[in-house]
Amino acid sequence: MRHRLRTQLNASPTRRRVPRGAFAVHLSLLLVLVGLLLAACGGDGDRRATPPESATLAAGTLPQLNTGRDITAVDGRFTLRIPVGWVTTNDPVAELAFREESALSIRRFNVTREELGSIGEPLAYAEAARERIRSQLADVLTLSLDVVKAGERPGARWVYTARIDNETFLFYQFFLIDAGEGFVFTGVAPSTSSVEETRRYYDAIVGSFAFGRG
Repeated sequence: MRHRLRTQLNASPTRRRVPRGAFAVHLSLLLVLVGLLLAACGGDGDRRATPPESATLAAGTLPQLNTGRDITAVDGRFTLRIPVGWVTTNDPVAELAFREESALSIRRFNVTREELGSIGEPLAYAEAARERIRSQLADVLTLSLDVVKAGERPGARWVYTARIDNETFLFYQFFLIDAGEGFVFTGVAPSTSSVEETRRYYDAIVGSFAFGRG
């Protein structure tokens, strides 16, 4: 059964962050993944993505989405651009959440912001999350794990497949750290999707991320 989500961004000023500590941080990532899949249940698993229009930047730097709608975090901490044809949704775990407008699409994307403990590097953040997720989900297969930049900010990008409830999905995650806070960008797509197209699709969204005040 499809989990119905409202299409308006939650206006609550409370930050959706978990307490300090690695266990809580990585458990929240699992909740994000499960939440995305519940929302996607019943969608068209064979529908292909068309990568959004984006600029070509230097190697190692994610492209920025050229067209779309800019979304600002409730406290103004950061902004993110979502593609044309995407809408915001409510999510009990993520700070910002989006989906393709088509009811047939299972593509979802969200952003979590969390307080970190001793983790100080994005790659270490991604590695710790990978170990946690591998211990909880079935058939986790890493397709790529590399260090890239969103603007001038270094981050770690992890693309992988995993099985939940006997169905395999393609996941994209980008990990970024700033001032003791961890930012995790998570996208989901059908396992039949082109890995390269999915990577390009979500790269352009993450590449539009920018810090504001706060």
